[in-house]
Amino acid sequence: MPMIIDSMQVEGALSAQRITTAFSTQATANSTLTLLVTSSQTQAFTGTVAGQIVQLPSGLTLVAGQPFEIINLSTQPVTVQNGAGSPVILGRISQNTRARFRLIDASTAGGVWDMDNDAYGANAQYAQNLVLATNTSNAAYVAHTTLTPTNPLPLGNYLLRASFLMGVTTANRIFQVRVTQATVELPLSNSEGLAVDIDETIRVSLALRLAGISGSPAFATEFKVSAGAGATTANCFESSLQLLRES
Repeated sequence: MPMIIDSMQVEGALSAQRITTAFSTQATANSTLTLLVTSSQTQAFTGTVAGQIVQLPSGLTLVAGQPFEIINLSTQPVTVQNGAGSPVILGRISQNTRARFRLIDASTAGGVWDMDNDAYGANAQYAQNLVLATNTSNAAYVAHTTLTPTNPLPLGNYLLRASFLMGVTTANRIFQVRVTQATVELPLSNSEGLAVDIDETIRVSLALRLAGISGSPAFATEFKVSAGAGATTANCFESSLQLLRES
């Protein structure tokens, strides 16, 4: 027979054949979903609309140890904030991944939350820029997407992924794309690039493992076309950066 328990505290061992927590599914929207203490512990998102924000409940309404799980099955990243009056971003969950947030300190509305990503551990960070940018100088790189961790990274090894969608206004020019850390070029740059005709686009993906980093390093995607290209314009239609902590 079903039994509803509003609150229960077990001092010793608890044994159960199965415990099922509440589960909610919704399509992404360009808005903020504010969770309450009564909200489902697991929130899943589908759809294609960008701009979804999830605000976790006020820490003052919860008890330390309370978990929430966000599953992102949509095509867009989902941003998660704490429950403070002026919310702080805890992380951005990329497509087809999930993250678990567990309240460590419930003494303030914002609380102190631990984030665990299903594939790479804590502090998954994601940034994407879908705004068209152009570079006509050819001599200097232009930044497109920037990523600075919202919370200082614990010391560890991380995987940095970058993706570019590029095009040019003159046939047979060579792209040059790179990723920088604190304005210093990282050794994952694709200086060779590929020749591309007018009205043709190309997607470039890069990856690099970063050993022993911590704090709040600033990363950026940058692009141009090869030197001597004259008045050619390099177009960056979109780029993204994803920083994942390796387990």
